[in-house]
Amino acid sequence: MAFDEKKWMDEAMAEVTTDLVKDDAPSDELTKEEWKVDSVQTAEWAVSKIASELKRYTAIRAACDEYRRRLAEKEKAALAAYQAVEDGFLRHLVPWAQEHLEGSKKRSVDLLNGKLSVRRSPASVVVLDEAKAIKALKDHPKAEELVRVKESIAKAEVKALMKEGERVDGLRLVDGTDKWSVECE
Repeated sequence: MAFDEKKWMDEAMAEVTTDLVKDDAPSDELTKEEWKVDSVQTAEWAVSKIASELKRYTAIRAACDEYRRRLAEKEKAALAAYQAVEDGFLRHLVPWAQEHLEGSKKRSVDLLNGKLSVRRSPASVVVLDEAKAIKALKDHPKAEELVRVKESIAKAEVKALMKEGERVDGLRLVDGTDKWSVECE
């Protein structure tokens, strides 16, 4: 039986789009200019709205996380199936193609449903023991070309230095700002 991608996606999306995702618009109360917090009761009500929206968001995020996990599993399984089919057929196709291309400068065979081609991949370096390799390359006459050192700013240390009053070209110390938040139970 052939895989019906559209049907599968429709079913998967139906699982995600449950009654959790009812209305993405903010509460009407937020858009009213005259509404304000003027008592403990209105503050409690506002925090309860935030808590409710956090629960809704958390549920949607969990559903999406599960959906992404399941999609990743499906993708992994589909890739494994594809690779198994490709590898299985290539075991038979390669000897045939090598024989078919023998004596020719061509590197591919055009077929009805595609092209069977071969290309040589460039040589590459496989790092077996990075520490050993770096040590050996540092002793090489061309060490500067062969070993890269990534420079970065140690922000915590620089911040302490700048708090002591030292100026550093290209940097600015910015005071921290208050950020209000609501913790929901």
